[in-house]
Amino acid sequence: MRGGWWATARWALALVAALVITLAVVVGVRGGPDRDKKTGASAAALTFTPVSSITNSGISGGNQGFSVETADFAHGFLTRQLLARPLATLGNRGTIRIGGYTSELTWPAFGEYARRRTPSWAVGGRVDQYNLDQLKQLLTATGWRVTIALPVKSVVRSRVTYGQAIAEAVAAYRTLGSSLAAIEIGNEYDIVTRLTPKQYYSIMRRYYTDIHAAIPYAHIRLDGPSDGTPGILRRFLSAAAADRTINNPRQEIDAVTAHHYDSGRCHLNVQHLLSAHNYTVQQAELRGDLTNVTVMHAGIPLVLNETNSESGSGCRGVSNSYAASLWVLDYLLQATRLGIADLNFHTSTARVCGDFHTSALGYATSYRWYAAFCAANEQALRAKMLSASPLYYGIWAFRQIPAGQFVALRGYGSNDLSRLRAYGVETPNHTLTMVLINVQDPSKRGRTDSVRLELPGSDHTAGSAITLKSSAPGGLASTNASGITLGQRRAVFNGAPPAAFDRSTVPIDEGAATVNVAPGTARIITFPNAALPSLRDLKD
Repeated sequence: MRGGWWATARWALALVAALVITLAVVVGVRGGPDRDKKTGASAAALTFTPVSSITNSGISGGNQGFSVETADFAHGFLTRQLLARPLATLGNRGTIRIGGYTSELTWPAFGEYARRRTPSWAVGGRVDQYNLDQLKQLLTATGWRVTIALPVKSVVRSRVTYGQAIAEAVAAYRTLGSSLAAIEIGNEYDIVTRLTPKQYYSIMRRYYTDIHAAIPYAHIRLDGPSDGTPGILRRFLSAAAADRTINNPRQEIDAVTAHHYDSGRCHLNVQHLLSAHNYTVQQAELRGDLTNVTVMHAGIPLVLNETNSESGSGCRGVSNSYAASLWVLDYLLQATRLGIADLNFHTSTARVCGDFHTSALGYATSYRWYAAFCAANEQALRAKMLSASPLYYGIWAFRQIPAGQFVALRGYGSNDLSRLRAYGVETPNHTLTMVLINVQDPSKRGRTDSVRLELPGSDHTAGSAITLKSSAPGGLASTNASGITLGQRRAVFNGAPPAAFDRSTVPIDEGAATVNVAPGTARIITFPNAALPSLRDLKD
């Protein structure tokens, strides 16, 4: 009896399976979900509506930049010949932050100190007028601006005098003019000194007073505290807010600056870098910093003046993987949507990709794994020919999003984070740019996402899309940057500039557009004349 029951059950299960397969085939023939051409997996369907939202957060057109060590500056690496193309390819707006831990290991050779010998402790090198002149040429050629760090630890230890540091600030302003965005005070003082936040703030105030006395017409403002440990930022801001000697802190402080890395000591892997968990943790940390800044109630922006995926040169196989391209595009959008003004990605400026030197000078001259650009080999380095890294491609993709305000996405929620990241930006002339990032790994049978965008108020003008993708084997873990393209174009820093991007057409049919996003790709879709509904319209 038992055997007869099992035979009957097996027959019934086989019949059900056959019916399921038949229905699946019929659905596929009759316009069901697309199939991924590479993996054969069915496309997963998502539907949401971009909605105009009154928000203070948006993209300014200059939110991205780079952070480089003062030692790189001292050794003559910030030149037009070396860096003009990598910067100009990203557009004519951006900020280079010159600072880092070697800002405490360099000798400012200005004024009377220009004639003095560089002391042995200054293993980062000598910053002088020649360096400023070279930097001026680079900034003029690209339209970018710069912030320059003055020391705190070296001043506290009497290695550098206030007058010597002020002489550098004066020379920087007289050479760079309006290209000098601000002066940064110290770097991670909370790690390299025992100063309290209140004591650090007093040093910052003295710097402002002395710079203003030397060049009152310059109206130079300061950046700080460039902290490296949790809790310091709020205590610094509390000290600044308690200062009753100034009526408007915004007149003296250009930006509140903090450092942020996703992890340290290579605790990340490729899967974790793009995981929903990492996204939510990252968002909580960024929200915390933004909440701290509101203590001052002065409208001072928060800038991550040193940031990247993994602190301490990055992590091999993660920070230099294709996953970093998608991560940095998502990270820039996430941070700017929250309201962070600028992000400066720490990078080397003149090293072979993956190489690392402490050299006889005693400091790290290369941030090898998370560098945005590097030389393919020693011969390329001598020829001053840099190559774009995966990180660079993600920043390049971000730069294709026009300035505007972020929109709300009704119907898109946190449950989708493990599959897709979605953002929308609306310009004042009602151009909508959607960014759809499929964070699934194509090498692990990730699925194509079929995204339906409801655009009920739009006309029939089609949109256009460019795609960030990698053709190299290995999926997200690939470290072959030469396989990455944006709009079918590669970022090449020698020869002719990249040609115009290849764009695909995205039609609008009956107030909706459907976009397929393959695993491990990002699509940037622009819709002109997109009349988006408001939340009130949808409620009515």
